[in-house]
Formats: sequence, C-alpha cells, structure tokens
Amino acid sequence: MDNITIGKKIIAVRRNLGLTQKEFGNCLGVTKQALSSWEHGRTLPDIITLTRIAALFGLSLNDFINNPIIKPGEGITEREYEVVRKLRASNADTRQGIELILGIRNSK
Repeated sequence: MDNITIGKKIIAVRRNLGLTQKEFGNCLGVTKQALSSWEHGRTLPDIITLTRIAALFGLSLNDFINNPIIKPGEGITEREYEVVRKLRASNADTRQGIELILGIRNSK
C-alpha cells in the first residue's frame, strides 16, 4: 500500500470522527504539520501510531490497511455503520456469536 492511499485513509478516519487536523493530532500526540504530511502522503506514521489511528476508529491495523474505510451515509445507514463499528470493536467470542446468529461463516 502506498503513502497516498494510507494518507487518504487517515483523512477518512479523521473526518469520520469529526476532528480537525489539530484535534486529531492532539489525540495522537503529534503536530498538525506531522498529520498533514501523513495525509498528503509525504511521510508515514510509525507502526505504533498507525495502529493507534486504526484503533481510534475501531479497526485493527489489518482492517485499516486492507479494507476500505466505511463512511456513514455512503451506502449504509448511520445505524448500520454503528453496528459495523461495534462489531469490529468486539472481542473474538462476541464476534463469533454474532456471526453465528447472522449465519455468517468465517472464511478461516
């Protein structure tokens, strides 16, 4: 995955959280300038910070890197978005139980 794509995902997470660059930078302990550099694909955050960015949105680093960022109002309802967010944040046993109830088979 290239710097520009990661930058776009960081923008999507920040905007979905409703934060300015300064506010999001404060959450991460970085300057607005550092965040801007990541968002424009000039540099990348270290792996720990990238993991924290994913976690702030309720994603694992793997999901953040490999899946599109879901935006409320773009194909799913706010309620559906909240369900997805909570499912991603749940522990493995809870997720497995929900998937069982919904009839979703794990591809592992």
